Amino acid sequence: MSTLEDKAVSMLDGIGQMAAEVVDRFTQLAQQYGQAVVDMGLAVVRVEAASHLLVGLLFTVLGVVCLVKGTVPAWKAFRNNLEADHPGWFFLGCVCSVPTVVFGVLGFNRLFELWNWVGLVYPELWIAHRILEGLMSK
Repeated sequence: MSTLEDKAVSMLDGIGQMAAEVVDRFTQLAQQYGQAVVDMGLAVVRVEAASHLLVGLLFTVLGVVCLVKGTVPAWKAFRNNLEADHPGWFFLGCVCSVPTVVFGVLGFNRLFELWNWVGLVYPELWIAHRILEGLMSK
């Protein structure tokens, strides 16, 4: 019977062999087509990472705008008119809170995802991560 440790070691060996094959293939492509193709691929990775970060920044800004222009004034008005029975302010506060939360979560998810920053600074490591991620999903 093979133990869990033996299975893990054999799986990691297989992943290492596949990664070595991928690296060999990239080396062949670089030799065949030149360094310009490799540089262009790295630039593409940087642009993709930057676009993810910019979308995260945009969503974060939209969340802050919804918070400042919609949610906070609505909740303040509701709190100030609590005695006056104005259900419209409560409804408006709830409606404004939903996009604030959605944009905030989406924005922070993109901004604080480590691999977006890795792709911007170390695109080679990002490519290796994507390759290993693809191998692990099979």
